[in-house]
Order: sequence, then structure tokens, then C-alpha cells
Amino acid sequence: MITMTRSNRIHSQRGVALVVALLILVMISIIGIAAMRTSIFNAKISTSAQGSTMAFQAAESALAALFIEASAYEGDTADDTNVIFIALRQLDFGTLSPIERCVTSADLYKVGACQDADRFDERGLMQASSRLVIKPDTIPCGIGGGGAGSQVSTSGEGSGMVRGLDYQFVAVAHGRMDVLNIDNFTVQEFARCIQTPVDGSDI
Repeated sequence: MITMTRSNRIHSQRGVALVVALLILVMISIIGIAAMRTSIFNAKISTSAQGSTMAFQAAESALAALFIEASAYEGDTADDTNVIFIALRQLDFGTLSPIERCVTSADLYKVGACQDADRFDERGLMQASSRLVIKPDTIPCGIGGGGAGSQVSTSGEGSGMVRGLDYQFVAVAHGRMDVLNIDNFTVQEFARCIQTPVDGSDI
């Protein structure tokens, strides 16, 4: 009788130990799964933040390339693919449309919109592009140290009176990472004071 009771107790203790071990195993599994999900979520956030930063930098680089090209404008002697040259011609003809540029690792001033193969970085993850539009209104600006709207006489070939006109531009830059479907847009307005003959045509 005593032997039977001890045997039953041993079996019941073994059953309780098994249940406790299973409960501990389930709890450890739940904690492990939760930790793994948290780790994956944090990795996604980190990757997304890095992608957003890279897209922002691509857009800023497209703006910088556009500003460098715009600052290179030197009147009618400028390259006829220069964004300012094209914008002023559009203003002359009254046909204003966005002037597109694509920044690639091989060409910072590629004319036209980016194609699928055009990539900004060497890994081929980013696209960087910009659009420029000229505003139709102009305001006088100072040239020759004479203050706003001052006029300056020129001599020699093509001599005459010139004045400074402030042309206003709006630039929109776009950085894109296709892999993560991340886009970043940056808008910047700027002006260029350009010497213009009094009759209104560019020099």
C-alpha cells in the first residue's frame, strides 16, 4: 500500500515537472519570437531611415548640380543647353515648360529626364533629377554698383545701355530609391541678375 502511494506520487511529480517544463519552453519561445519581431521591426526602421537620408542627399545633389549649371550662364555666349539659356529663350517665346536634368555618376548635367538605367550612385540604387521653371515676372536689380534698376553704358561692338533684371526661377529636385520605394522632393526658388539691353533682348 505504501509502495503504491509512493509510486503514484512519483508519477504525478513527473507529470507536473513535464507541464512546468513545457510552460517554460512556451514562455521562452514567446519571448524569443517577440525579440525577433522587435529586431526585424527595428531593422526595417533603420533601413527606411537610411533610405530616406540617401534620397534626400540625392535630391540635394541634383539641386547643387543645377545651381552650378545656372551659375555658369554667361549671356548669349553660353552653351545653348544651359538651363538658364533655355529658360530665357522660353520666356522670349512665351512657352514655359519644365527643363529637366538627370544627375548620373558619369554626367552631372545630363539633359532630359532620367531613364531607368540612369543611376546617381555606383551601387545603382538612387536616381537624382531636377526640373527648372522660369517665372514670367522680372524685377530690376543692381548692376555696376548703381543700385536697383541702374543702367550702365557699354562701348565698343554691341555698345548701348544695359540694365539688370532679376529673373526668378523655381527648381524642384527629386531623389528616389526604387528598391524601397522612397521618394524625396526638394523645392528651391532662386534669382539671377542678368545684364539686359534696354530694349529688352538678352546680350
